[in-house]
Amino acid sequence: MPQVAPVERVRRRFEGAAGKQLAARLPTGYQRLGDAVVLRLPAVLEEWSHALGKIYLEEFGATMVFTIDGIGKGFRRTPKVRLIGGEGGEVTVRDGGCAWTFDPSRIMFSAGNMEERHRMANIVEAGETLVDLFAGIGYFSLPMALTGKPSRIYSVDKNPVAYSYLVKNVWQNRVGKTVTAILGDNRVSALPEARADRILLGYLPSSLPYVRRALPLLRPEGGWLHVHTVVSVRGRKKTETALQEVLRRSGRSLERLGKHRVKSYGPSREHVVLDVRVGPGDP
Repeated sequence: MPQVAPVERVRRRFEGAAGKQLAARLPTGYQRLGDAVVLRLPAVLEEWSHALGKIYLEEFGATMVFTIDGIGKGFRRTPKVRLIGGEGGEVTVRDGGCAWTFDPSRIMFSAGNMEERHRMANIVEAGETLVDLFAGIGYFSLPMALTGKPSRIYSVDKNPVAYSYLVKNVWQNRVGKTVTAILGDNRVSALPEARADRILLGYLPSSLPYVRRALPLLRPEGGWLHVHTVVSVRGRKKTETALQEVLRRSGRSLERLGKHRVKSYGPSREHVVLDVRVGPGDP
């Protein structure tokens, strides 16, 4: 007999308690973050949230269940979540030999970015010096350190909560000799200039405004920028043109430009990464 998926088991149990009409409104998608389940409940199911929390706990074998209503504005990007099952606390997400520990009620973690984390880990070359200007809890810094074997990664974040987990995750992944965690605003933080081979700019909705900050950190002979941004499906060319203009005004040349789609970011919008090979500058 085919195994019934946890989502379907939840639906069947809820249907028995609330009827088919309400059961049909249950979300089919969710995120599994270690021992936590994170999902979006429609307003019509609000009065059932705690009963549903108990069902999700049992059917998913989870220790906590959260509903999420979005991401807060500002640099901290704190998730707007509410605990509906379990007691809350920290979780650990593991992937490819890497472990991230954090509190889902205080820190955002996008499972949809996992493929991009794998890609970056495999792009990095041994011996490189990297700068991660928006490191968070080590989303990209940790897999790059573990897989790519760079000589040094300077990982910067100005959110004290994220920084505390970054330090913890560097320790538990045993990459302290490679990753230097820095608490502060990357625009004014003391970072080594003209030494980076590769710089990651992982801020959304757009890290284009930070390209000027990144350029002085690259080696004089050039290097790579990985610029995360959200674009409309029809607006990619405009974003690329804006990036080229920043390089031109900074006196740096563009040797190569690649585009990589990460995930959908709403109707007709995409989260993309621009892989930019910056040259030594115009003659």
